[in-house]
Amino acid sequence: MNSKDILEKAKKYRDYSAQNLSKMIQVPGFSCTEKERVLLLKKLCEEAGMEDVHIDGLGSLLGRVGKGKKKLVFDAHIDTVGVGDPSQWKNPPHSGLIKDGLVHGRGSSDQLGGAASMITAARILKEAAYDGDFTVWFAFTTIEEDCDGLCWKYLIEEEKFVPDFLVS
Repeated sequence: MNSKDILEKAKKYRDYSAQNLSKMIQVPGFSCTEKERVLLLKKLCEEAGMEDVHIDGLGSLLGRVGKGKKKLVFDAHIDTVGVGDPSQWKNPPHSGLIKDGLVHGRGSSDQLGGAASMITAARILKEAAYDGDFTVWFAFTTIEEDCDGLCWKYLIEEEKFVPDFLVS
């Protein structure tokens, strides 16, 4: 699959990405309360074809595509800060409303949009039967808003999950 084919697939899956993002927003996931969102993400990752989908001891979710010699990891934290006064929102903060080409709600741009894109990327890689030099891992990490870096400290020190390359 070349870059043109990948771009076409990405365009084809635009609504798929938006729908997944909407689903994520509809399940609140503030720091230390991400369990239900992680379970939803696990289901979405499995449906996209990720392999070795599992939840680590701190509650972060990981899944992979491919079996290359080096680990390339894409990371998105999936917790959000609170919503403040919900009456100040034009739309309910957990509506996941899709309107005018945008997905509205808490976390849509920080960083659930990245998480939704990662699921789409995994689906495209699986459909392309990716067998490159990298094992492409997708990490959906927890507790970032309150303890930035704790999830990766745990993954590296406790789970012995050490990437060769990481995109956050």
